[in-house]
Amino acid sequence: MTREKSGKTETRKKSAVRSSKQNNETNGFAEELLLEMRHVKKRYGNYYGVNDISFGIEPGRIVAVLGPDGSGKSSVARMICGLTPVHQGEILVCGKKPGKASKQNISFLPEVPFVNDYTKVSTVYRRYKAFYSDFDAVKAEKLIKYAGIRMSDTFGGLSATSMQKAQAIFVMCRKTKLYILDEPMTHVEPKARDFIAKLILSNMQDDSSVLIFSRIPNELEKIIDDVMFIHRGQIKLAGSVNEVKAEYGKEISSLYKEVYKC
Repeated sequence: MTREKSGKTETRKKSAVRSSKQNNETNGFAEELLLEMRHVKKRYGNYYGVNDISFGIEPGRIVAVLGPDGSGKSSVARMICGLTPVHQGEILVCGKKPGKASKQNISFLPEVPFVNDYTKVSTVYRRYKAFYSDFDAVKAEKLIKYAGIRMSDTFGGLSATSMQKAQAIFVMCRKTKLYILDEPMTHVEPKARDFIAKLILSNMQDDSSVLIFSRIPNELEKIIDDVMFIHRGQIKLAGSVNEVKAEYGKEISSLYKEVYKC
């Protein structure tokens, strides 16, 4: 399958999800990578929710990290964004450890809504416009209207689908390096998932990448370049969509059902 990106038709290439051993490192950081994780662990009491994960992501890729609830997806996403500490190992975002210095390079859509029910869409719009110099306010306003959402609407008055659309629009209308989307299609109606898929494709930059954490592989298979399956805090398989499909002889959604017995 081909996909449109920045006005060009691209075919899927070999995987850009790379192990740390493949990286040409300078001062400990592979300069061509937007994200690098090295032997990362996250502990909850005596249990490791993330247990020795290593990979790197190059620019221009849409990568899906797939797995059921409890597999470690949200923990990885939150560590990348600097919202929860790393207990062991190292994460680098454009060569910087997660924190204040790396936040300018990340636009994050959490699974849990990031606004209160009484907050108006216009309020979030003004916040993004004021706080992020890379926010495309004109594009966001057009997309909000296209999605059938009014600036005067409160988030509590929106359906779950419309709320997710609005949040995804704000996140994807920033011109940054790394977009982290945690379950962007899980809480929306099936017919609305195509809207979010197109939003991702049309708004990512050539020098950026999108990392999608999800337990729903079906719609993602149409747009992703690379895929990782995570189980009990470890990566069980990873590669480009073409590589994985060729090796296992299955579509990603069918392989997901087989791996996780669902």
